[in-house]
Amino acid sequence: MKKPRLQLLVSALCLAACGIGLAAMMATPAPAQYFPGGPLDWRRTLFAPFGQTMLHFEAPLGMCFLDQTDPLEAAAITVLREELKAKSKQTLVAVFADCLQIAGIGKGVEGNDLGDVGLVTWLNEKGEKSPVDRATYLDYREDTLPNYTRAGLAGYLRPVIDEDVSRTPDGVALAFTAETEISYQVFKTVGITGATLIRQFPVDFLITHTAKQPKKDKEELYKLMDKFLAQQIALNAVE
Repeated sequence: MKKPRLQLLVSALCLAACGIGLAAMMATPAPAQYFPGGPLDWRRTLFAPFGQTMLHFEAPLGMCFLDQTDPLEAAAITVLREELKAKSKQTLVAVFADCLQIAGIGKGVEGNDLGDVGLVTWLNEKGEKSPVDRATYLDYREDTLPNYTRAGLAGYLRPVIDEDVSRTPDGVALAFTAETEISYQVFKTVGITGATLIRQFPVDFLITHTAKQPKKDKEELYKLMDKFLAQQIALNAVE
């Protein structure tokens, strides 16, 4: 029997986040009136507190941040927060997903139920800024990202990660494939983890595409993550 769409979304979020072992602290998208271009502009933009600093994030094109002020989306966030409450070395800052998938929550929309899901996480559990520059920090993360990614796939079936970490001046990334079983159905996941330093704060990202027959491949996700990392750094270039 097919799970209701809200439950599928929650399952996707929990599989993505619980495997990484995060604590939950959600940021909320900025008020819509600040974005005259329309609702998608609002849903793609998020301001999140990092200590006394406010960082600016923007979801990839076609994706939107979940909003705690929406009852249905808040229900998904609440379930995720409860699942993660006892597991906390990182802080879950925000969740974003395919905009059309979010719009279909609770409406019985058919099709690719899991779609694309992403997480923004704060790596430093104590909340301090990193004392090193971005290049030095990426040297460290280039070495640790494979083990970190492998540990984060604990909730998946048959996980396989790439051998080589991709690196640009903006960040590091590593793709993986795996399978997920939901309600006795097997879904294939193509995903990627990314890491960078934004205004001295260590920030990680996870983007996954899950479907019975995925339409995206790892090469596409590498390009997406490289662009995404550069965009987040550019958005926060001016204090």
